[in-house]
Amino acid sequence: SGVHAVDNTAVYFNMGNTLMSATKGIVMPRAGSITGITVNYDVTAVAGGSPTATFRVYKNGSSVFTVGTAETMGTDKTNSTTQARGIDTFAAGDVISFVSFLSSGAGETISFANTIALIEVIFD
Repeated sequence: SGVHAVDNTAVYFNMGNTLMSATKGIVMPRAGSITGITVNYDVTAVAGGSPTATFRVYKNGSSVFTVGTAETMGTDKTNSTTQARGIDTFAAGDVISFVSFLSSGAGETISFANTIALIEVIFD
């Protein structure tokens, strides 16, 4: 199934058959740090100009870690980024989720499909 990023709105991804949200995601069993994200995806549609989209890791509904996307149509696009331990931390019970976010002008859209993401964490 596809995800459609629209005008400064976070669009949550599914985990299995369940749509993630600020309160529905991966509940952390202990404290730790988000240290990386990698994503493989297809861009199936681009409209309204030159949209700028990102994939983001959210902690309890707020963006904490971001990786850029390719904004041109095509398959098997990839990107990844890492950071040091201790920069973006979480506590036991925090909810981690994954979203796409479009930060471009009104009317610009981008659609993703076949998205696979890995959020790397290190527990304390």
